Amino acid sequence: MFGIIYALGELRRRHRRTLLTTLVLGVGVGLAVTVSALADGLAAAQDRVLRPLSGLGTDLSLARPVGSASGEAPSIADRRRLREENEAARVALDDLGEPGDRFRRTAFVSSARLGFDDRDVQAAASAPDVREAAGSLTLDAIDVSGEVPASAGSGTPGAQTLRAAGLEGVDIASSTVTGVDTTHPALATVGPDQVTDGRWLARGAHREVVLDLAVARRRGLRVGSTCPIGTRHYEVVGLVSAPLGAERSDAYLPLSELQAIADRPGTVTEIRVRADRSDDVGALRTRLETDLPGTTATTAADLAANVDGSLADADDLVERLGTALVLLALAAAFVLTALITLGSVGKRTRELGTLRAIGWSRARLVRQLAGESLLQGVLGGLLGVATGLAVACAISRAGIVLRASVAPSEHPVGGGLAGLAGFGRGAVEPTSAAVTLTAPVDGGVLLVGLGLAVLAGLLAGAVGAARAARLRPADALRQID
Repeated sequence: MFGIIYALGELRRRHRRTLLTTLVLGVGVGLAVTVSALADGLAAAQDRVLRPLSGLGTDLSLARPVGSASGEAPSIADRRRLREENEAARVALDDLGEPGDRFRRTAFVSSARLGFDDRDVQAAASAPDVREAAGSLTLDAIDVSGEVPASAGSGTPGAQTLRAAGLEGVDIASSTVTGVDTTHPALATVGPDQVTDGRWLARGAHREVVLDLAVARRRGLRVGSTCPIGTRHYEVVGLVSAPLGAERSDAYLPLSELQAIADRPGTVTEIRVRADRSDDVGALRTRLETDLPGTTATTAADLAANVDGSLADADDLVERLGTALVLLALAAAFVLTALITLGSVGKRTRELGTLRAIGWSRARLVRQLAGESLLQGVLGGLLGVATGLAVACAISRAGIVLRASVAPSEHPVGGGLAGLAGFGRGAVEPTSAAVTLTAPVDGGVLLVGLGLAVLAGLLAGAVGAARAARLRPADALRQID
C-alpha cells in the first residue's frame, strides 16, 4: 500500500513528466484504435457494396463473349455462329402486311455472347467440387413499329436494315430481358435479395415479370401493372435494384418463358456455378474453361478487384500505410517513454541514493520505479482508448460518403449483327454505389491498446529501474538533485 501511495505522490510531484509520458502513450494507442476502427469501417463498407454479388469468391460465372475482353473484333467463326443463333430473330419485311399497313414486331437477339445448351449446364452442374449450377438467358428485345415499306426484303430488324429498306418513319425501342432459373434464385445475378418492392419470381411461374426499379419508374409501372414483352403480357410482381457491377436488365422473366417467346429452346447465355468450398474455385475455373471450349470464367472476386473510386482509394491507403503508421507510432511512444523515464531517473539520483541509504533494497527500488511506470502506462492507455473512441465516433457521425464504381467488364464488339449498333450487352455501362463510412470499434482492440500501453510502461520502467539498481548509495548522495 505504501508503494502505491508513494508512486502516486511521485507522479503528482512530477506532473509535467507524468503528463508528457501519458500524452505520448495516449497518442500511440489512440492512433492504433482509430486506424483499426477505420479499417473495420472500410471493410464493412466494401462488404455492404459487394455482398449482393452472391458468394464472393465462391461463385463462377461462365460466358462465351463474342470477341475478346480487350475489345478485339470477333473472329469469322464467332460471327457466323452468332448469325446462326440469331436466325430466329430475322423478320421477312414482305410478311408484315400490305405496303402502308401499320406493324409491330419484337426481335430477341444476342449481340455480345454465344449460347450454351442444356448439356453444357448439366456438364457444369455435374463437375467435381460443384454444389449447384444454373443457366440464364439475356437477350436484347428490339421493338420495331411503323408502316410496311413499299419494297420488300428481309433481315434482322435493326435500324440500318430498316432504313436501307426505305422505312424511315419507324419507331425502334430496345430493352434488355433476362430469363432466370426460378429453381435456383440464389444464383441469379440479380435475385430476391435485390427486390425493393413486391416479390421475386415464383418457382414455376409463367406470366410474371420483375422489372428494374429505374425502368419501372420511367415507364410509370408498378407492382400489379401489366407489362408487354414481345407478343405476351406479364404481371409485374416485383421491382429490383441491381447491385454494383451486376449486368442489369430491364426485365427478368422465368427462363422457360424467355426461351419460348424468343424461340431459343434449351439455350442460355450464362452459367453461374457455386463451388463446394472457396478453395476449389481456382481449380474449378480451369477445369470448366477446358471442358467448355470458348468459355470465359469470372468470379465475384474478379469484380471486387475492379472496384474503384474513393472507397477503394481509402481502403488501399489504410491497408498500405495504416499498419506501418500504427507500428511507427507505438515504437515512437515506447522510445519516448523510455527516454523520459531514463531522464527522470537521472534527475532523481540523490533521491534514489537516499532511499538506498535508509535501507531500501535494489529489488524494492526496481519495483517502485516499475510501479510508477506501470501507472503511467495505465493512464496513457486509458487516454489513448478514450481518444480512439472519440475519433471513431466523430468519423461515424460525420456522414462521410465514399463511392465505389466498377468499370465495364465487356467492350463493344463490332461485326456481330448489321443494324444493331448501340443495342445490347456489348457495352455495359459502369455502375457506382455510395456508402456512408462508419468506424466501429472492437472491444478486443481496446483491450489490446490498453495492454500495449501498460507493456510499454513496464518496459520503460524496467529500463530506468535497471539503471537505478546500479547506483551506489554513497555515489548517489554526492550528486546534486
